[in-house]
Amino acid sequence: MIDEGKILSRHELRTKNSRLTIGIIIFLLGLSFVIISLSLTTAVFSTPSILSILCVTIAGISLSLLLYSRQYDNPIFTYFLYEKGVRVFNHHTGNVYFISFNKIEYIYKYHAGINPNGKINAMAFRTSKNQPWNIIINNITNAYPLINTIIHQQVMNVGLTSLNGLSRGKTIVFDIVRGNDIWLKSLIFNFIKIKKTQIDTIPLSLSAHSLVTTKGTINIEDIQRIETLREAHHDKIRLFDAKGNVLFSIDYSSLISADLFIALLEHMIQNRIPAYYG
Repeated sequence: MIDEGKILSRHELRTKNSRLTIGIIIFLLGLSFVIISLSLTTAVFSTPSILSILCVTIAGISLSLLLYSRQYDNPIFTYFLYEKGVRVFNHHTGNVYFISFNKIEYIYKYHAGINPNGKINAMAFRTSKNQPWNIIINNITNAYPLINTIIHQQVMNVGLTSLNGLSRGKTIVFDIVRGNDIWLKSLIFNFIKIKKTQIDTIPLSLSAHSLVTTKGTINIEDIQRIETLREAHHDKIRLFDAKGNVLFSIDYSSLISADLFIALLEHMIQNRIPAYYG
């Protein structure tokens, strides 16, 4: 029998203000339809380039609004937070299951819906690459505390195991979501990827003495500090050498288990754990 510990909180669909949100979305979609109709039947927009830009913009906004509306109409998961893990009710399949914190191997934080401030507002997690993703979007009650708790517990539990493995010569492989348009892929993640177990990724290999990227190998002893910086509405993870030169840079939202990666490197930089060569 699984020891779940004491139940701490329940996180389900947040209905407060959802009708107002959907009403605004319907109004904007109707306004978009009127603008397009006027542009096609009148001479309001005489320049074709302006019309093209307007249509593309409206189409993009409409798609985002529709996806955002669907998040409020169709709850996918309800979560019950326990001391030692999370119980998940999957509304899509009807399955109920418990996931221990020490089993959560993969966490992917991303953007969902219209997000002008660039704040990451959704997260997916799973225990292995053969398992489907569990999605947490900010349309459930206290979504951010739940997200932060799961990330913290992964760093504490999986992080300790990972450090022990690194000290014994093990290489830990992180996944980078492939593609330049991470925001667009993230936007439709929970609608297209929810049933899939594999996503297109690039490996990032970390050992006690090196970090292997697609651009080459970086010696851990050359890394003096790691920083997470906000740049153009995106969080950047950067590694610096002693002279302040950037050794490696990556978007936070493109790296799966980014917080675990940051925690491991910070510990290795501060403590310089010995590499196993035997």
